[in-house]
Amino acid sequence: LLRQKHPLACFFHLFFRTSAILIYLFCEFLSRSFIANMVTIILLLSCDFWTVKNVTGRLLVGLRWWNQVDEDGHSHWMFESRSVSLATHNFTILQDIKTYLQLLMIMFCCKRTRSVV
Repeated sequence: LLRQKHPLACFFHLFFRTSAILIYLFCEFLSRSFIANMVTIILLLSCDFWTVKNVTGRLLVGLRWWNQVDEDGHSHWMFESRSVSLATHNFTILQDIKTYLQLLMIMFCCKRTRSVV
């Protein structure tokens, strides 16, 4: 992460998502309150969405999107992106990390499903 052009953005890109997954997996050890755990997870995932949309999407891969309403009241989504050659290095590293996190999530879900049955 330190070799990236924006290491702080990379850290928070992974922090919120990983924290939500870890809290989900170990929530029974952290708190007995189901509501507190779910609120914490939802807040972390909301922070993750905001970070991906507004910070890491823009800094790391050059993506911007927003909703624009014309005079008639019709909603139009506007998308912008940077050229592929500038964003490829950061994007491939983040994609690799996200792939590993998803595989880890699938393994834990399968383990939890077996323990419930």
